[in-house]
Amino acid sequence: MATLFCECQSRKEAFTEARGARRGVKKVMVIVTDGESHDNHRLSKVIQDCEDESIQRFSIASFKRQFLMYLLTTLCRRVWLWLGEYFESSTLPKNALDCFCVSVTSFKMGTGSLKKAVWSNGMWPGVLSERPLLICYTVNSATIPGDVLYIAGQPRYNHTGQVIIYRMEGRDIRILQTLNGEQIGSYFGSVLTTIDIDKDSNTDILLVGAPMFMGREKEEQGKVYVYALNQIDTLLKKFCKLYPSAIAAVKDLNLDGFNDIVIGAPLEDDHGGAVYIYHGSGKTIREEYAQRIPSGGDGETLKFFGQSIHGEMDLNGDGLTDVTIGGLGGAALFWSRDVAVVKVTMNFEPNKVNIQKKNCRVEGKETVCINATVCFNVKLKSKENMVYEA
Repeated sequence: MATLFCECQSRKEAFTEARGARRGVKKVMVIVTDGESHDNHRLSKVIQDCEDESIQRFSIASFKRQFLMYLLTTLCRRVWLWLGEYFESSTLPKNALDCFCVSVTSFKMGTGSLKKAVWSNGMWPGVLSERPLLICYTVNSATIPGDVLYIAGQPRYNHTGQVIIYRMEGRDIRILQTLNGEQIGSYFGSVLTTIDIDKDSNTDILLVGAPMFMGREKEEQGKVYVYALNQIDTLLKKFCKLYPSAIAAVKDLNLDGFNDIVIGAPLEDDHGGAVYIYHGSGKTIREEYAQRIPSGGDGETLKFFGQSIHGEMDLNGDGLTDVTIGGLGGAALFWSRDVAVVKVTMNFEPNKVNIQKKNCRVEGKETVCINATVCFNVKLKSKENMVYEA
C-alpha cells in the first residue's frame, strides 16, 4: 500500500486555496491505514514536508480489514449526509423527506429536500437523471424572456458550497451552470435570492450569501456575491463584513423606479444583529448601502435581528412598501418614509439692479432695494397628484 504517496498527494492538493483552504489556519491530516507501506523510501521527505507546512498528523492503524471497511463505510455515510452525494442504498430516516424551503413561480414549484434522489418528491415525479440536484438547502427561481430558471443552493457541497442554475425540459432537468464557493465552511449557497431591479418582469441579478466566510484576520465576516443573470459567471460585486443570513428582494423603497435589496446580518454587534438596505440602480444595486438599521433596545429582548426579512406589502395603507424584520424573541415592523421632490423658484423685482440708483432708505441711509419672492413646490412621490406650495 502506497501510504506515504497518498500522504504526499493529500498535502499538495488538500490544503490549497483553490480547494477552499484559508491562510494561517491549523492543518490536520488523519491517515487510516492497515499498517503496511511499500514506499518507505519516501518517509523522510514526506515527514519533513509536513513539518515544514505545520501539518499535524494522526494515524489510525488496524490489521483487520473488517475494521477498516467499517471506518470507511461510516465515513461514506456521513459524507453523504454532509455533501448530498448519491448512493444506491435507499434506506434513509423518515425525516429526510422534510423540505427546508419552497420557491413558487407562476409555472412550477420547486422544493428543497434532504432526500435520496431515487425517491420521488413534490417537485418532479419519477427518477431524474441529475440526481444530486435534489439535495438542496435553498431554492429560488428567475424569470428570463420566455422561460423560467431554477436556482438551488448546496452549502455543504465539497465543503465549500455550490449553487446550481438549471431549467426544466419536460420531466428532465438541464443544468446550465454551477457556481462554486471559494472557502471551506463558508456555507456558500445557504442564502440566495433573485431580483428584477428595473421592473421589466425579467430577473436582473442573483445574490448568493456565504454567512460564515472568514476574513484574513480569522474573524467571521461573511460575504455576499452578486451575479448578473444574463452572464452568470460574471461577478459584479462582493460585499464583505456582513453575516448574510437573510437576503430579501423588496419593492422600491426610495421610489426611484428601481427595486431594492435588504440584507440581514444577525451576528453583528455581538449577536444583536443589523440590517442593510441597498438601493437598485439600472440593472444592479449600488455598492454602498443606503441605510443600516441596528437592532436597538437593550440587546437582550431581541437577538439575531435580521434573521428574516419581508418587504413586499403596504401594511398601513400609505402607498409605501413596509419592511418586517424578524429575530429571536420577536419581530419589528418598519414603516417606509415618503420621498419628497422639492423645487425652488425665485423671482426678483426689479429683475435688473442699478446700483447707482438708490430707491429706498434703510436705517436712515439710502440704498438699493429689491423684492425677492421664493416659492417652494413639494411633491410626494407616492402621491403624484398632490402638490404642496409655500
